[in-house]
Amino acid sequence: MALYAVRLAAALLFFLTAGFAGAQVVGDSYPSRLIRFVLPYPPGSGIDMVGRVIAEKLHTDFRQPVVVDNRPGLATLRAADYVAKSPPDGYTLMLGTNSTFAISPLLYTSPKIDSLKDLTLIFRVGATNFFLIANPSLPVKSTTELIDLVRKNPGKYNYGSAGSGSAHHLFMEAFKMELGLDVQHVPYKGGANAFTDLLSGKIEIMFIDGSLGIPNIKAGKVTGLGTSMATKSALISSVPPIAETVRGYNYG
Repeated sequence: MALYAVRLAAALLFFLTAGFAGAQVVGDSYPSRLIRFVLPYPPGSGIDMVGRVIAEKLHTDFRQPVVVDNRPGLATLRAADYVAKSPPDGYTLMLGTNSTFAISPLLYTSPKIDSLKDLTLIFRVGATNFFLIANPSLPVKSTTELIDLVRKNPGKYNYGSAGSGSAHHLFMEAFKMELGLDVQHVPYKGGANAFTDLLSGKIEIMFIDGSLGIPNIKAGKVTGLGTSMATKSALISSVPPIAETVRGYNYG
């Protein structure tokens, strides 16, 4: 399993962690039947896209059916709770995120599970650069222009997230706190849902992962304002880091 994990990790971009229920050692005969692969966000999200790539690779390498099971909610804790309560035999896997193991347990006062104790970590998949984007109708083309617009119109604009406690949520809250901005939070059950409302103009801004952000920025459907990491994305160098405007801003 470890060798497989290393081979797969090199091909992926997201800071995600694969895990399964419990700590029971998987035997030499594993796998011998269907594997359930739980994804903590809805279909169409960045996590969902990456998860389906992994699921297909698992199916090819293990020669066993792999069923993708989307269980969004509670900033990934709904999926984590389901996996933690499954038999600890390695046949229920999950693609977790930094929300699962670091953010959500701190935000929810009574989480149903302890992710680090109740789930067994298998391997790290990778890291991603998030993009701060805006609906094209918003009269801004840069992070600086967005800051100026929001300061002149406190409380007027809304931003979407993949749910309270998600990276989308906390990256924006860090941005707001650093600059003293007043922007209203609208949580969704996944980044793709929030992104749909941004395209329709129901919300004006949000952070989004590259799988949705990059192609839509290039197509002109959204305005790319900045990256969450302090380095440009090699996939779209036209979007500068937010750190060029907000010193020390570096999240990913």
